[in-house]
Amino acid sequence: MPDLAGLIFIHRWPDAVVAQLVKNHPAISLIHRYPGLPVDTVGLDDEANLHLLVAHLRERGQPGNPVLQSA
Repeated sequence: MPDLAGLIFIHRWPDAVVAQLVKNHPAISLIHRYPGLPVDTVGLDDEANLHLLVAHLRERGQPGNPVLQSA
């Protein structure tokens, strides 16, 4: 493999492939997590985004918990 400073995984890759590649190179992944492998993840903070959504809906007059009321 060429002389690489590191790897960026943009799409989901099989864990076995990632495990082989990260043996020799540092890596990060966009969105996808690889538990148990030394891969940092740059992703979305779902919990924070849900709080922003609920605050946004309440500011516009949506009563109660809109996530639970949609069921």
